[in-house]
Amino acid sequence: MIRVGLHLVVELYGCKREDISTLEVYKEKIERVVNKSGVTVLSSYHHQFNPHGVTSIFLLAESHFTVHTWPEYNYMAVDIFTCGSAEKAWQVLECLKEEFKPVKVKVIDIIRGIPYEEVQRVSAPIPE
Repeated sequence: MIRVGLHLVVELYGCKREDISTLEVYKEKIERVVNKSGVTVLSSYHHQFNPHGVTSIFLLAESHFTVHTWPEYNYMAVDIFTCGSAEKAWQVLECLKEEFKPVKVKVIDIIRGIPYEEVQRVSAPIPE
């Protein structure tokens, strides 16, 4: 039975604007998240938007981790996909909550690599 990983689609509400507006503050926090969570970063890229807001992309040995911020809404949209153990994905999320202290967190967890036989039972047939 294949199960390749866990994919978390996360929304963080009520983050402090000053923590997610500019790279100088945000990058320090997001780097701590990555280091504390124990994921293996292969490559990363960060972009500062004008007038504010940041996007980060981390290519992980385990898969990927992306963050997009909207400081005007005190909001972060996060995508965490880890292969193998689901613990790493949940650890990234716990570290995010610790660093950015959101007021509310919404999480959708998706098991990736569900066997085709299981998908067939819940999906509409594909027309030929």
